[in-house]
Amino acid sequence: GETVALEWDDIDFENKTLRINKTMIRLKGEYVINTPKTKHSVRTILICDTLINILRDWKTTQERMAKEHDLIPPTAICTNRQLNRVTNTYITRRCQFIKDDLGIDFHYHLLRHSHATLLIQNGASIKDVQLRLGHASIKSTLEIYTHYNKNASQKSIDIMEDILNVDKS
Repeated sequence: GETVALEWDDIDFENKTLRINKTMIRLKGEYVINTPKTKHSVRTILICDTLINILRDWKTTQERMAKEHDLIPPTAICTNRQLNRVTNTYITRRCQFIKDDLGIDFHYHLLRHSHATLLIQNGASIKDVQLRLGHASIKSTLEIYTHYNKNASQKSIDIMEDILNVDKS
């Protein structure tokens, strides 16, 4: 819901931030843009150069497509080839194609799990990940969005080895 609700004015290309302040929900059979579930869901997060470049390229593509078809460029980031905002259902159906084609149990929300898990496994602050995901409690981040990886155990051993070897220097 947060992804498909994003608009171009939610991106600050200069400061490399993305503002999440709305979500798409289905209300009485219609998709509407609404406020997020909780006050913690409203947030501004830093984004990396790679994502900034992808977004810049997509914005340029949308503008070119709009000009070619004599349309006003969309305000929405997530659009289809006709430049109409996509819905949660659209994303779910696209994920189903991936699931069927690759034979893996895939849904869009898994990207959120992967994002959090990869950040934590590679040394990101758990508190920062909590804020990126918009969780009120760090407990949600740890219990739901992080997954065990045996590389993490090896990293713990390496850290302990470094600590113990400091005294030998």
